[in-house]
Order: sequence, then structure tokens, then C-alpha cells
Amino acid sequence: MLNNFLLAADKPAILHGASGELLVSVILIIGMLAGVTAKKLKLPVLTGQIIAGILVGPYMLNLIGHTEEKNLTAVTSFAIGLIALTVGSHLNFQKLHNSFNRNLLIAVGESSCAFIAVFFALEYFNPMDFSEQTRLAAHLLISSLACSTSPATVLHVIKEKNAKGNLVRTLLIVVALDNIICLLVFESVRAVARQKLSGASLLTTALPGLISFFSSIIVGFIVAKCFEYCLKFLEKRQGPSHFRRNSHTLVFTLLVASIMITNGLCDYMAMVTAELPQKLTPLPIMANLVLGLCLTNFAIFKNEMLEQFEVLEQFIFTVFFTLAGMHLDLRTINQQTITSALIYLVAMAGGKMIGATFGAMAGRCTPRTTLNIGSMLLVQAGMTIALLVVIYSEKDFSPLHAKITAMILLVVVFTELVGTILISKTLDRVKETGKKRTRLIDFLDEEHIITGLNAKNKWEALREMSYFLVKTNDIEIDPEELLKRMEEREKEFSTGFGQSIAIPHCTVTDEESHDGKIRGMLAVCTPGVEFESMDDEPVEIIVMLATPESQREAHLEILSVLGRMLSDATIREQILKANCAASIYEIIHSEEAETFNYFLK
Repeated sequence: MLNNFLLAADKPAILHGASGELLVSVILIIGMLAGVTAKKLKLPVLTGQIIAGILVGPYMLNLIGHTEEKNLTAVTSFAIGLIALTVGSHLNFQKLHNSFNRNLLIAVGESSCAFIAVFFALEYFNPMDFSEQTRLAAHLLISSLACSTSPATVLHVIKEKNAKGNLVRTLLIVVALDNIICLLVFESVRAVARQKLSGASLLTTALPGLISFFSSIIVGFIVAKCFEYCLKFLEKRQGPSHFRRNSHTLVFTLLVASIMITNGLCDYMAMVTAELPQKLTPLPIMANLVLGLCLTNFAIFKNEMLEQFEVLEQFIFTVFFTLAGMHLDLRTINQQTITSALIYLVAMAGGKMIGATFGAMAGRCTPRTTLNIGSMLLVQAGMTIALLVVIYSEKDFSPLHAKITAMILLVVVFTELVGTILISKTLDRVKETGKKRTRLIDFLDEEHIITGLNAKNKWEALREMSYFLVKTNDIEIDPEELLKRMEEREKEFSTGFGQSIAIPHCTVTDEESHDGKIRGMLAVCTPGVEFESMDDEPVEIIVMLATPESQREAHLEILSVLGRMLSDATIREQILKANCAASIYEIIHSEEAETFNYFLK
């Protein structure tokens, strides 16, 4: 019976000749039904969609065949571009000042350990039986793919679980860094592999990879600058007030266009330079990642960017992951492929989990992150497949194509199915599921927390905190002006509450606060600062608030809640003993603090 299914792949599909619109509609409905079924079975939606793709693909029911898949290339390219842009947009350097080093340590640790573990496992067992001439090149290329983590899968599960927390934040940043590292490693080993197979000099073989990497960065940067210029031009023509009212529609339209232009430019540059001795082959996934990184750091309305695609994401993810399941060629699965995939999986998983754990320990991450981050980085898909296409397109690697493709695609499908469940269950276990809802004290994220503030007196503390608040928040006010208002308010009456707590605050205009939201930060002072508190005790915990004029009622409620929460002896002691901003963030947003820092909806 299985042979009958496999033979069906050589015949025209049931929907052979159908239009792109019909194919997308069918895939969307199948993926949606599969997701609903998976949810009832308490499995991730994505797992159901991949299984559905395998079932309706060319090697099972043959509802949609290879020809029909090729007609949907534009949809897949846009999906990968959107995913890469979204991942890049999480590398907001304004928000990473507290966490960049530790996230980089995790990413470098797990990527390097995965590469080393897979390489030595393949060299020792040689499960694909490569010849002496091709063995080193093949194993280097395969090992470089082990460095990647699927951003699409991670994003999909996080959104499905409505998850939020320190582990989620760390995961998203590490995945972005992970894939940048993967590209660097891949381009490096590709040059070595090409040199081993062709006999050319290393400089000659390294040049195409370097050009590909840097041309991808240039394309993403240029499109981002054009996007920023268009927004500024429209704001100038329409006027700030009219432009802000229509900003969501304009930003959405420009973002869709930017992804398409980025993909199109990459393909066009490759086509135009195809006959040249040194052709340009920028990778769309890298270019879109750079596009997202540039926009989130430099463009106006950067904070609204991640909200733009929420309507499209469900559609895009459903189609993308159902199509991903169709890529598994069941005819290539044999004993050698399965053995090779198992060796790769064990080595990759072991390397990533050990490397991530040691990286987290070196970065002094919280125990929750240290114990769980490794098991959430095992899924491979978008980046892996994109680099597999690059390998497949090189003539020098033609002796390796069949074996590498069969093994890696089997790994991709397996990790998509099992890794997705691991991410989902981990989020449930650490209780970050269902937390992406507005809380009363939602403005105190990790990037808004300082530990070890050393100030001689309260005026010095106010100065340092005013500058820090402006630096880490999207607030349009000069730090000296904010400091002046803080000092004026403090001179009226001390904001030292007693019990080592102070909550200095002032008013800002709605225009200065950008979106009418309360901005704030928290600092732990070591040693305590004299604040003229009611109990004359030095202040060790200071929360600074900048409140828009329209939020006076919310301001009073937050003052009351902060006072009660920080007066709780257990919470206060935990904050004072915390050794990093991430630990304080976890304390403020823990279940124990929900009595005070409650959800608003």
C-alpha cells in the first residue's frame, strides 16, 4: 500500500492545473482543520499542519504535487521574508543593553557546540558513506546547518500559546543571533568545502560567500533606508497629526512592499550577474533579517511595527507549515538516511543543549532560563532549507546533493514535529503561557531595570535615572528637562515612602510620551540612598515614573499598587537579593506578584 502512495508521486496530482488562488485556498482550509484537530489532541497547531502537509502531499494522497508547489513559490518566499523580518525586529539595541552579552553567550555556545558535536559524530561514523574525496566537505556543510534554529516555528508556538516572559524574550533574541551566526559559519565552511572539491585556492572559493553575505546586508539596509525615507516624506506632506491617524495602514503597506522588494532585489541581482565571473547571490532570508533589524532600531513608528502583521500571520503560518510538510520525499527514506538523521539529531541536540546551558551559566542567566533554553532551540526549518537550496545550486557540490538533501529534510520534518511539542510543553512548565496580556505595571521590562545603582545622594540618583529612562524608553523629551521636573516634584514633598522605597514621578505631555502610555524604570541602590523618607531609612529600591497628563487616574492606581507590592517583605527581599535585571523582572511578573501586578484584561 505504501508503494502505491509513493508511485502516485510520479503521476499528475489531483489538483493538477489548478490556479494559485485555488491551491492556496485548499491548503489554508486543510491547514486550519489540521490545526483545530491538533489543538483538540493537545498538540501544537503547527504539528497538525505539518502532518496534514505530509498526508496531502505528492508522496501520500497526491492532492497537491511538485508542479503545484512551484506555483506557490511567491507565497513561501513572502512567508520566509516576513518571518526573518520579525525575528530581526527583536534585535532592538535600545532594549538589549541589559541582556545582549548573555544572549550572545548562549547563541555562540549552542551554535559552536552543535557544529563541533555534529562534525565529530559524522567524521567518526561516516553514516552516509561519503568517499575520502568528498567526506570532509560534506560533513562541514552538514555541521554548519546544525547551527540554525527555525524562527518560524518559535514565533508560531509563542503566538499560539500567547506567551510572554523572560524565557520568551531570551529565546527570540537567541534565535535571531543564532541564525546570523549560522550564516557566518555556513559561508566560512562553504569556502573550505568548495576548495576541497574543486582544488581552487581558498581565497577564490571564499570570495563568493563573502560577497553573498555582505550583499544581503546591503540589500536589507538600502530597503530599510528607503522605507524610512518614505515614512518621513509622507509625514512631511500630510502633517504629523493626519499622518499619525493613518500610520497603521501606511506602515503595513510599506512593510509588505519592503519584503517583496527585498526578495525581488535578491533574485534580480542573482539573475543579472549569473553570467559574470563573480555573481552576486544575496540571501533573501538574511536581507529581510537585516531589514527588520534596521527598521526596529532606526525607523519612526518602530514600536508599532510588530503589530502590523497580526492579521496576516495566521494565514501566512498556516500555508507555510502545511507546505513544509509536503517537502518530505518518502522515497528517499532508507536505512542509511534514517541512521544518518539519528546521528545528526543526537549530536545536534546534545551540542545545543550543553552549549546553551553553559552559555546561560556564563551569562549569569536566571535558573529558569539556564535549565530550559537549550531544549527550545532544536527546531530546524526555514534557515536550514534556505541554505540547503544554496548547496543544491552549486555545481561543485553535485556529488553531495542527494544524500544531504534526503537526510536534512527528514531531520527538518522530525524536529518540526517533536521540537514544536518541546517548546510548547516548556512554555507551559515555566508558566509563561497566556501571559501576553496587559498588566498594570507592564512598563517595567528587563531593559528598564538597573541593579547596583551607586549614587551619593538622591539628586545624583534622580539624574542617573532620568537619563536612563529617556535612553531606554520611547519618550520624546530631553533628559535634562525630565530631570528638572523630577527635581521640582521632589522639592515639593519627598517621594520616599519608607521601608527602603521611593517612587519619584513627574508629568509629561501626551506628545512627549509618544503614545500616551506611562513610562518607568526601577533601580536597586547599593548602598542605600538618603531620600528624606518618612521613616528616615536609606532607600534601596527606587521606581521612577513619567506619567502623561491623560493618565492621572492610572498614575494614582500604579502608585498605590507599587507601594503595596514593594512593601511586601517577601517581594522586597527577593528584589534586593536579585543579582541581575532579568531576575527582578521575573519577580515583578511572577504568580506571587499577580495580586498586585494584575492583568487588566
